[in-house]
Amino acid sequence: MCELFIMSPLQSTASDILIEPRAVDESRPLRIVVIGAGISGILAFIRLNQRVPNLDLCIYDKNADIGGTWLEANVIIQATGALNNRRWPNIPGLHDFGGKLLHSASWDVDYDHSLKWYSIQIVLGMLQQVAHIDHYVRSRTWIAPRFAREYLEQRGSELDNCEEVLHRRSGVVSLLIDSDSFLIDTFTAEEIKSFETDHQDFGRIKSEITKIDRSGIVIADGEHREVDAIVCATEFDTTHTPHFPITGRAGMTLATRWKQIPEIYLSVAVNGFPNYYTSWGSNTGLDGGNLLILIERQIDNFTQCIRKVQRDNIRALSMKANAVHLFTQYCDSCFAGTVIFPHAIEVVASPRWEDFDIEYVNNNPMSWFGDGWTQNEKLDQINVDYLDDDRVDFPQPAEIMHSVNIL
Repeated sequence: MCELFIMSPLQSTASDILIEPRAVDESRPLRIVVIGAGISGILAFIRLNQRVPNLDLCIYDKNADIGGTWLEANVIIQATGALNNRRWPNIPGLHDFGGKLLHSASWDVDYDHSLKWYSIQIVLGMLQQVAHIDHYVRSRTWIAPRFAREYLEQRGSELDNCEEVLHRRSGVVSLLIDSDSFLIDTFTAEEIKSFETDHQDFGRIKSEITKIDRSGIVIADGEHREVDAIVCATEFDTTHTPHFPITGRAGMTLATRWKQIPEIYLSVAVNGFPNYYTSWGSNTGLDGGNLLILIERQIDNFTQCIRKVQRDNIRALSMKANAVHLFTQYCDSCFAGTVIFPHAIEVVASPRWEDFDIEYVNNNPMSWFGDGWTQNEKLDQINVDYLDDDRVDFPQPAEIMHSVNIL
């Protein structure tokens, strides 16, 4: 348990200030735990290793091939995702069904689904391989129209030189071909044409399912449709509450904190839980574009927080309760008329330090200043990278600078 320490300038004297035996630019060693080895966990592993020196990183995952033995860490990153805890839909008689019952999140790869009649919410990947599919769906899928295509044509497709780029990364090419060859398969002309035409062996059913019996599905109008297999592509626990206890200050658990509403600042941090960050948290902008880019920006946000903790010798970086409350109010107001997280990538990319409370190691706000040395001096190293052209802040040529009147 960490106690908040606040020092007024009037309370301190020269004799009170502790000179820390550390360089001003020293990155103190940190242990970081990432919970989850999915997309967010992988991105966290990449970014943290790129940008955080003196790092001791451990990733925990529920699967047997990844694990760890730590009991303590300086920073916790929850990267468990939102679609990792599947459930069977609450439909009367579901488990009385006599055919094959499948879930999209736990697929039986050995099951032969050819020549079968299906009830399913996953269509495109199986349409060419089954005798018939009934697609039960409440409404049509909304897809944003394309935009700015004319600018892409003017610039030229960025895929034009993808082969050249991949040739420079031969290890990546071989890895993709060996492990994910299905990703580089292309559709034949016949397959593309089949996607654009109506299928007699496909039915879209919007009527509510009332029950399931041994041979099939009964819908609201009383019709009974016999099927060989049912695929459930719905029902996940998306409450964002972790499936393991996380306890913050004053003994408050995250489950209790989020019992009424999962309040979280910019989808990444919660007050009362210092040095704790979550990827793809509540209010993450799922409709804001490419999800991977947004997760990368969230990881960038964490990384900057971690670097500040390292360089400034900070013990705890905590969200202010008022910042969380104001963001919740903003969401309630903004999302009353839209589901789009406005400019999510720009908003999440960098932390706003004024929204954090900061507590320092040894309760010493001047500990960041160190003992008057730099790391290079202590280690007898010479670093002149600042002389490289890409590190020098050259002024722009006079002809492109704004005119300045000197009075």
